[in-house]
Amino acid sequence: MAGWLILLIGLVYVVVALDLMAHGKVGLSIAFIGYALGNVGLWIAQREDEWRHPLARDDDDEWEDDIEECPQLDPLEYRKR
Repeated sequence: MAGWLILLIGLVYVVVALDLMAHGKVGLSIAFIGYALGNVGLWIAQREDEWRHPLARDDDDEWEDDIEECPQLDPLEYRKR
């Protein structure tokens, strides 16, 4: 999933949590704050995964340089994608 989409969904959770808090539903508001924090964790994990696997990115111009940094990935498999 794209990082921007994860953050957007987390922002929606924050908005819902604030609306629930305004309507006096504190328990549900805390639950949605937890969902938003969970999305922050997902976003961090997604960013770390993208950093560890540079060939998974969409930029094709630098993949030959990146293969040395990530030898566990087969360049022939990358070309098949």
